[in-house]
Formats: sequence, C-alpha cells, structure tokens
Amino acid sequence: MGSLVEQNLPLWTPNPENVSKTNLKVFQKNINQIYGANLENYHDLHKWSVKNRARFWEEVWGFTKIIHSQPYESVVDESIPIDRIPKWFVGTKLNYAENLLERAGGHDDVAIYYKGEGHPTLETLTYGQLKAEVTAWAAALREAGVKKGDVVAGILPNCPQTLSALLATASQGAIWTCTSPDYGATGIVERFKQTEPKVVITVNAVFYNGKVHNMGTKLTDILRELPSVTKVVIIPFIDQEAHEMKMQSTTWVTSSEFLQRFRSSTVTSLDYEQVPFDHPLFIMYSSGTTGKPKCMVHSVGGTLVKHVEEHVLQSDLRKNDVIFYYTTVGWMMYNWLISSLFTGCAVVLYDGSPTTKLWAMVEEVGITIFGTSAKWLAVQEDIFTKNVNKLESDISTIDKNKTYLRMILSTGSPLKPQSFDFIYNHIKKDVIVGSISGGTDIIGCFMGQNPTLPVYRGEIQSYHLGCDIDCVDEEGRSVTNERGELVVRSAFPRVVMLGRSDATLNPSGVRFGSSEIYQIVERFSEVTDSVCVGQRNRTGDDERVLLFVKIVEQSTFDNNLVSNIKRSIREHLSPRHVPALIMETKDIPYTISGKKVEIAVRDVIEGREVKNVGALANPQSLDLYRNIPELVWL
Repeated sequence: MGSLVEQNLPLWTPNPENVSKTNLKVFQKNINQIYGANLENYHDLHKWSVKNRARFWEEVWGFTKIIHSQPYESVVDESIPIDRIPKWFVGTKLNYAENLLERAGGHDDVAIYYKGEGHPTLETLTYGQLKAEVTAWAAALREAGVKKGDVVAGILPNCPQTLSALLATASQGAIWTCTSPDYGATGIVERFKQTEPKVVITVNAVFYNGKVHNMGTKLTDILRELPSVTKVVIIPFIDQEAHEMKMQSTTWVTSSEFLQRFRSSTVTSLDYEQVPFDHPLFIMYSSGTTGKPKCMVHSVGGTLVKHVEEHVLQSDLRKNDVIFYYTTVGWMMYNWLISSLFTGCAVVLYDGSPTTKLWAMVEEVGITIFGTSAKWLAVQEDIFTKNVNKLESDISTIDKNKTYLRMILSTGSPLKPQSFDFIYNHIKKDVIVGSISGGTDIIGCFMGQNPTLPVYRGEIQSYHLGCDIDCVDEEGRSVTNERGELVVRSAFPRVVMLGRSDATLNPSGVRFGSSEIYQIVERFSEVTDSVCVGQRNRTGDDERVLLFVKIVEQSTFDNNLVSNIKRSIREHLSPRHVPALIMETKDIPYTISGKKVEIAVRDVIEGREVKNVGALANPQSLDLYRNIPELVWL
C-alpha cells in the first residue's frame, strides 16, 4: 500500500536557542546528570521514559514540585502486568485543589479570564479571589453534609462558578462529576444515577446559539430519578426564574443563599483534606457504545501527575502563559484545562456557541496557547473559503508579529492536512500546531504537542513521555506505515492518527454511543429494531450519524415518524445526538450469538470489505446497505 505519511518539509521548526530553554530540555539534562543516561534527543528521552517507568514518573514528581503532605514509600511495582491496576506513589498524601491554588499562582495574579455568549463583558478573577470563592463553596458544602468520598454533581456551563465548586469539592476529598446542560434529562440521569450524588449544582438557564434555554422542567425530571440528592444549588446564570426554581422544593436553594454566610469574614481559611494518591477525584463517563454510559473514576494523584507532565513538559507551560481550550465541562479537556492552574498561568473560560468570536479573544487577553477541536478548525477554514470578510475581521485582530500566541492545539478527531495549511497561511506562521490524541479513559493524552520538534503537515509530533504506545495489526504485531490499532503496552499514570476503529459515534468531534440512541428509538411502537452508525465523508475529516429503523408490519415509515424520532432524541439526549439521516431498512445484521453488528453496516456504507462474514446470522442483510444514493457524501 502507499505511504500514509506525506513526504513534505516541516511547516514549523523550533529555534535551537529556544529549545535549549524548554522544560523538556532541562528535564532531559537532569536525567542525564542523575542517571548518566546520555540522552541526545526527544526520541532517546521517550525511549528511556517507557523503559524506566518508576524512575521517570518519580523525576516528573520531583521536577514539577507537586505539593504533598506525606512522602511516598515507593513509586510503582513494574512487575505487575497491564491487566492489573498497579499502586502508584504508595504512602503519599496530597490534595488536587491545593496544588492548583497554592503552588505557583500569586494572590494578585490573574487566574481566570471569562467570557460567554450571554456574558460578553470580559471578567477576571485573581488567584486570591478564586481561593476566596473556593473557600466559601467548601464551607457551604461541608455544612450541607458533604464529606470525603461523597459525590457532588454539576449540570453546569463553563463559567467561574463551576470551577469554584469543583475545586471546593476536591479540597474536601469529595468526588466531582459533571455534565453540560445541553444534555437531555435521560442522558443526565443515566450518568448520575450510577454515582448517587449527595449535592447537585446547576443553573437556572443557559444561553446557547443565541437562545435562552431554561432548566426548570428538565431539572425536576432529573431529580425525580436521583433519590440520593439532599441539596440542590441553583446558580442564577441567566437573570431570571432562579427564585421560582428554588421554590419547587425545600431542598433547592440559590447559590447566593447557599454561600452568603460563608462569603463573610467568618470563614477565612481553606483546609485541604489530604488523601492517598489513588483517592477518587473525578467521575467521567464512557460514550455508551455497548450499553448505558459507564463510570470512569480518575484518581487525585493519577490525574494530577499526568496533567502536570503534559502541561509542564509537553506544552512548556509557564506562569506567564494564558491558556484557552474551547470545551464544555463534560469533556475531559475541561479537566485537563483547569489543571494548568498548577503552573500559575491564567486560564480562559468561554461558554457558548461562537463561530468566529474566539479568534478575537486571542488579542483581547493575550492567549498564548489556543485549543479547540479539529472540527471547529475545519469549520473556520470553510467559513474563510466561502466568505473571507466574515472571518477576516476576527483573524485580523491577531497581531501575527507578536510572540504570545505560540501554540494551537486540536483534538476530538484527526486534524486534516488542509487545517494545518489554514493555520499557517491565515492565522500565524511562527506557531506550534499540536494535534493531540488521548481519551476520557486516561483523562489525558497519548501523543501530541512538543516544543522541541518540527511540525509536519497532517501529523502528530510525538508520543508523550511515559506512554508506551504501539500500532498493531489484527494479530497484535507491530506495523509501520499501515492502518492499525493503537495499543498501550505498559501502564502509566511523528504520528498520523486516522481516527477511531470502533463503533463509537463521533460527529463533529462530539463522542457518544449508539446505545443512547437505541433507548430513545425503542420507545416508538412503530419501530421494531434499529441500527445507528457513523459515516465518514470521502476525505475522512468529518462524520455524521445515520439511523436505520425497521418498522413493524402494520406501521408506516414517513416524515412524521422521522420528525418525532429526531425531536425525542433532541429533548432526551441533546441536539448533538440527532442523526443527520433517518432511513428505513428491512433487516439488521446480527451475529450468530445475537449481537447487533454496527461496524459491518458502517463498513458496507463506506465501501470497505466486511471481515468475518461467517459470524453473521443473516449476512444477506448487508446488501440492504449497499449503493444507497442518499448516502453519497463527499
């Protein structure tokens, strides 16, 4: 087969003098001095990091000066196989919030810049002000009965109050879980019911895509299914109806009432609960490909040390940086973003649905690291191609001669080569384009940005340190310059990423599972079965969701049914879950063991050979998905 890697010159090459000053190079020199390793370049350093896991992570711990109250007795037992979860940094005690609030940020240094679609005026919060808010939230949560190990759940936008509540929860050794308000009641209940939260924090309404969306009815539906909740705190995010929402139950209270007593001088200190390295910090959720979304628990120490490595070494993040990532609070990139406070830098929070407004913020607040999704960048490129004036006014606010914008990060799906061209031709030439790849399951990245290496069109710069990554074929053999599965060969607290190979749906970089769709479709008496798959376009840079429904004999497939299904999915899940096309089918393929075969349907639609057809109970059903004119997608 032909090469998957383009043969081209680098789009960006680091200045050798700047490379020598990066945290990565300083760290490499330290390793050479301590261990006599004689590492000459990043490749050598990466190889050393995966062969010496315990030593590597111990050096990251020391190099970054993670705050801890008790020393560790051992780093990790490297003899434990990957199918067992090893204990890391045994004996140490620490607190996530303490490391973000106390380590580097000065009292008067800016911690947060905030803007939103419904909050156009730029707000700032210093580290001192942020800590004061966290202190009040922590005291109020304690009074509400929250203690170490309890779960606090948020249905929240990306705003300063969310960050304060999260850090307050972490400061007490409690566990934080959160979802974006645009999820429907069913999607939120499926997630939160598993975690049994004691307190739910939400807003009265949100502003998205130019409209106000009230939370009252949805919140009532959600809380009816969450008997563990003893307190509901409502933040008046949009200045209406907060009081009316509160009156629906005696357990509901506005955030001003919840915090009022603790914002006075009666509470001035923040006590950080010291917890073991593996104490739970965040509960995230799977996409729901094989059933209801499943919980993923991330530890205090594991989250912190992984994020710190990525921020300090891979991003070269410093105290004078201003970092932004366009994300909702339900995406792991939000957790990744806020961990950057560890360095004392300023974090930019944005809530809303912009098209071009984000570029203007680069100049307004001096963003040095700008992060978003690959799909968003592709949309920007498309806007620029079709209407230069619409985007040029925003892009032109970026002073391309200034040095502060030094890195643009992209994730969610592979960054197409044309997006690299767009950035270097129209945004800035002297900038690192870091296409990064990781996942909710590790709440971090396997590979991505690197300030010491060149940037090549369409490529990820490098594997991250400590990540023993390989590309293997169906037999588990390492392959080069071929499609393969990404595998991690050992535990850990220049690459081309082709995308996901499983049945997870990923339209516009928003990841979810087909089972969420099925639970809604099954409620329709007209539908006897369905199959939901993702379809990539011919260039492989975008994906849309297709839903095929099998109709019961006495019913009819028509536009009214399609509209009702779409409306129900939108209301119970979110607008992002709504399929691009809903079509009728006469049969759906299953394996002999009774498992629905989504990947086979997707392969037929995208013109690929279906492997292991012999495992299907009804292989002839695949012919129903071939050569459908409506599915031609350029």
